[in-house]
Amino acid sequence: MRNLTLFTLLVLFMVGCGSVSDETPAATLEIQAQERVYPDQEWKDTDGNRINAHSGGVLYDDGFYYWYGTHKIPGTDERTGRTDLGVHVYRSRDLLNWDDLGLALNTADNPAPDLTGRPKIQRVKVVYNASTDKYVMFFKLYLQGDGIRKSHVGVATADTPAGPFTYQNKFLATTPSGSGDHYFYQFANGDLYHIAVLRDGTRELALAKMRGDYRFPATEYRRMEGIQRSTEGIAIIERDGVFHLFGSASAGWKPTAPRYYTSTSLRGPWTKQANPLRGYNPISNVGTDLTFGAQSSFINELAGADNRYILMMDVHMPRNPYDSRYIWLPFKVEDGKMVVRWQDSWNLGWFGGDGGGGGNGEYAIRVRARGKSGSERIRVRLNGQNLATFDLQQGYNTFTTSTSERGNLYVDFVNDNGEERDAYIDWLSVNGNRRQAEAQGGNTAAWGNGTCGGGSFTQNMECNGSINFGGVAKDER
Repeated sequence: MRNLTLFTLLVLFMVGCGSVSDETPAATLEIQAQERVYPDQEWKDTDGNRINAHSGGVLYDDGFYYWYGTHKIPGTDERTGRTDLGVHVYRSRDLLNWDDLGLALNTADNPAPDLTGRPKIQRVKVVYNASTDKYVMFFKLYLQGDGIRKSHVGVATADTPAGPFTYQNKFLATTPSGSGDHYFYQFANGDLYHIAVLRDGTRELALAKMRGDYRFPATEYRRMEGIQRSTEGIAIIERDGVFHLFGSASAGWKPTAPRYYTSTSLRGPWTKQANPLRGYNPISNVGTDLTFGAQSSFINELAGADNRYILMMDVHMPRNPYDSRYIWLPFKVEDGKMVVRWQDSWNLGWFGGDGGGGGNGEYAIRVRARGKSGSERIRVRLNGQNLATFDLQQGYNTFTTSTSERGNLYVDFVNDNGEERDAYIDWLSVNGNRRQAEAQGGNTAAWGNGTCGGGSFTQNMECNGSINFGGVAKDER
């Protein structure tokens, strides 16, 4: 692009959704950009639609986080029939802004006999199997006609984390009637363990090692010593040789008091610990005694970071599960114990850096940008120091880095090749303080008056050059 272009913006308001073209100026993309997580409030994807991924988990792969969960049908009721269409997947670089990748496993139009009719799918987990080079999805599967009397574990695989996943098989874990809530814990060497609630009257937790291809258990299920009966909503991490298990009691869809245990072995013995939650949820007026009104589903360990975790929980709405919301809270292990404090809102700067593998400086820096061709590259620079380089795509993504230094921040466009490549910068933020690109006066990458650097006050970068986003200030800590 070497000529000034006049854009005419036509915005169509429709019930329940909106549409924005790829060439929409930055100011109209505000609904897509999220700088903070707001627990127990509506969370929308980058298209402006409500995120629909319930009781699921997160997988990190090649620079992206993938969020999988049950896709709930609006207007349905958990007590009266089918409520889901399969497994929905979203993708993000920053854990804040999620792109909708659609249904990773569609049960509405699936040739697998087990998935025909009206099956129910819950508690989705996805892991990568390095030995088979497959992404493996697990879920609780209630077949049509079984009701909740028998609960299988369904298994599906894919060549990429986005899918589509192909259904492979099912198995009955722990007893002839299957198992209750489950979790999958993967060791660094690839060994995978299935942890599930026994359906034998004891409702104790048990575990079995999975086969090398992860499709079936390879061992018998063994009880996990020391954990109270009827513990579900299981989520597990390991730090410094100690396993931490967070869960709930069993009360249907109602919130319960949290349950927290530690052990040096997955099998146990496990030691019960005090409630790790702190604070109060002002949205539902529920405190720590009822887990802020939610139930745990997963603990996400941030990629490339030390002692940075996110407790993922669901606020169940069984009368209309599509309305169920999410409570995600950041935490660290402090003095050997989980400590999870309520936050009205938060971002990755809570950890003291970006928390996502982009450094651990006290100033968390984020840039939202896209490319014209999808082969553009930008660099974040603090004075003469290069902080990070990012490859752009045709759709907007948010990139993160951090620094502990102060000075002027620049975003550079570094691989212009004439007509084919242009970069569009929506905004840059420092610890949540956003600066729109079109509000910055210094843009040496803008084309204007027949020359690079002849334009200003624009998000467009059409030549190799920089946008000056101003200084990192002390009050942004």
